Amino acid sequence: MSKYIKAFITFIFPIIFLIFGLIYNNNYIELWLTLAIFTFVIVTAVLEAIFNAKMPKVINKLIVTIDYLLAFAYFGYNFLAFYDLLKYLTSITATKELILASGSKGYLVFILIQIAQVVFLPIPAVALMVVGLVIYGPLKTIIFCSIGVCVGSYISFLFGKTFGYKFVSWLIGEDRVNKYSAILKNNGKFILSVVFIFPFFPDDLFCMIAGISSMTFKEFFVLASLLRPITIIIVCLFGGGAILKLGSVGGIFIVIAAIAIIFTMALFFAKNKKMRSIMTLMKQK
Repeated sequence: MSKYIKAFITFIFPIIFLIFGLIYNNNYIELWLTLAIFTFVIVTAVLEAIFNAKMPKVINKLIVTIDYLLAFAYFGYNFLAFYDLLKYLTSITATKELILASGSKGYLVFILIQIAQVVFLPIPAVALMVVGLVIYGPLKTIIFCSIGVCVGSYISFLFGKTFGYKFVSWLIGEDRVNKYSAILKNNGKFILSVVFIFPFFPDDLFCMIAGISSMTFKEFFVLASLLRPITIIIVCLFGGGAILKLGSVGGIFIVIAAIAIIFTMALFFAKNKKMRSIMTLMKQK
């Protein structure tokens, strides 16, 4: 494939996003800003096609990243504003209403919101689980949340792996990237396993940062698929009261066993030098 054709294909998708965004733009974004975004994307696309061979890879990736982000943000904002969906990005109550209003397709909406939550939405994961428990009950919520969280984790990892350090630093901050990268530098698999199991770590951020590490997608896929559902299962079973429905004796036994396991693991991590060093790094500003 010619380098010119490849460059054209790379930039045709942002332009398509912009065109669809323009269709949905009902004066949500001012005209001057629309013209500025279109001009920037088109001009950089032309320059990329002409000077692709002479352009440094870093500059190339930076241009591609900016163009895709601008185009996707332009389309996404106009689309959400057109259908009055912006309120669903931050409101749990509105999110619940959206899922219920979707009828038989509500579970697909729930999974998509869960995926978006992992990648970029400012909605607490536990809050979404509570919404799922209210609507679907423990078992279905475990399945839907696990699918959404795992797929979102894969996407975050691939973002980091595809766009690299500069993109991730720009997205979540250089200080945090450096701090979490230092934590993952040695024994990354072990540390990522701990991050996925215990809810007080910023596990969603670690997914993207793992992408800029030496970890392969296959390794990450196995870890995320096996471990990320664990917290979801615990929250949904306890939060939905399913544990206590196993019978008074069985329920009490499981609760006591769970508390004993958590206490044992907490004691182990408190005595473990590696974990103490990780916690120290986590507390650093």
